[in-house]
Amino acid sequence: MCRLKVAQIAVAVLFAVAMFATQAAAQNPDTLMPEQSVAKAKQILSDLMNARGGAAYREVIEGECHGTRAQFGHNGEVTGYVGFTDSRRYPDKARLEYAAKVTI
Repeated sequence: MCRLKVAQIAVAVLFAVAMFATQAAAQNPDTLMPEQSVAKAKQILSDLMNARGGAAYREVIEGECHGTRAQFGHNGEVTGYVGFTDSRRYPDKARLEYAAKVTI
């Protein structure tokens, strides 16, 4: 009976040590210094803006999009179409209008 208690205590101690042991981790080579991180973020944003059209993208004031959305039934078949107009005036106005059902 004494051996069983000693074995149980030993297992409990090993379990506790394993739970509270700190992990030694190598430094991540992808981690940048704060100044390098800021410079990389600015470069990524600049590339994004240039890919979207540069100054024309930054200076847009309003936009409008017309289209058609399909409606699907429970069985997955198309049941009809609805026309829509999405209007935006930056920085904070947006309007989405749906037209009557469209037959195509």
